[in-house]
Amino acid sequence: MYPFLAEISRFANNIKTLIYNAATTMKNIRDTGSYKAQDVFRAFIVGTGGPSGVGGTGDMSVVDLGATTNVYLHLKLPIKNTQDKVQFRLTMEGYNYGGGKLIYVAWSGMMNGGSLVKMSSGSHTSNVYVDANGNLVCSILFASIYYTTFNVESICHDDSKRIIRGQIQGKVSLASTVSF
Repeated sequence: MYPFLAEISRFANNIKTLIYNAATTMKNIRDTGSYKAQDVFRAFIVGTGGPSGVGGTGDMSVVDLGATTNVYLHLKLPIKNTQDKVQFRLTMEGYNYGGGKLIYVAWSGMMNGGSLVKMSSGSHTSNVYVDANGNLVCSILFASIYYTTFNVESICHDDSKRIIRGQIQGKVSLASTVSF
């Protein structure tokens, strides 16, 4: 009696299927897309001692080093050199008021059962190393860490070793390497 109602119903079902398929595809990309950068660490550091005082907020606590100049920030990743085989890439972006410059640093490399292939570059002196306990650590040197704010994003190419928020530990130090 009303043939157009059947056509409208078929059209509505096609739209539902299309929306469901698009949502499923987006969920799969989000859940398994290891190449998508993910926000994994944030901090705001007021100072690490001296005239500027000690303080900070975010994903790490700040200790009194007695100075705010030539301070290293070390980020321990949840990757161990003796057991993991994984590629990684982290980027840090922010602003370093004490040094008067933008922060853009990238660390990348691969761990392969005790062997580290690494690369780091950017606006500040940076490094990737394995500490005495076998932890993979990324570091950055600040000429003055006074009023520094930053965000770290991660891409891990191995889904089983994807780094998520809360897994990275941060530590400030006057030494170029530390052990966690």
